[in-house]
Amino acid sequence: MSTSTPAGPSTTASTPIPSPGPGLAPRCTCGWTATCPDYVEKLVGHSTRDDWGFWETLLREQSSIRFVCKEFQTGLHRYEVGVRALWRINDLQYRVRRKLHPILVGGARFTHVAARYFESFTVVDSTPFLKTAKRKRCVEMDGVRLRWEGQPLSARDTLETLLEYNHIAYAGVLQCRVDEAARFAAMERQLELPLVATLH
Repeated sequence: MSTSTPAGPSTTASTPIPSPGPGLAPRCTCGWTATCPDYVEKLVGHSTRDDWGFWETLLREQSSIRFVCKEFQTGLHRYEVGVRALWRINDLQYRVRRKLHPILVGGARFTHVAARYFESFTVVDSTPFLKTAKRKRCVEMDGVRLRWEGQPLSARDTLETLLEYNHIAYAGVLQCRVDEAARFAAMERQLELPLVATLH
């Protein structure tokens, strides 16, 4: 799912990843080599301070890189660690002075956080597929929450139909989370304006 906050357009990463080439970019401590300024740059889960410094230098030198990928299924599965990683990517935006488009692999539960930091981002999540394989249906609870219920298939039903429904319903919930985060951000800005006016 690719989504965007009202502040900017929604964009997906469609540029193919090129094959590695020798001498095109230095290698950071996490072992990922950048080979093309236009492809999806990967920020690995266990990034050290030196790694973040490397990515900042690379993004400064390769000004055409806008898409960055972060994986949230293993090292960043803990909520507070995942939030911190998004904050670090947001910090990169300010340091390199341009908007970045994160691709969050397995990061659906961080949608509301990403919506407050980035104008656009993409969520890659296999949950609808896995739930469909277990014959479960996505049930929206209050717009931003959902649950999964067993869905026995009749003779006329197919897994393809259930998968299509789950995908649409799941994406709808994520979009509601984006919209809610945008509303909260707007309220925060309104609350800050009188204070800023008083201070200045």
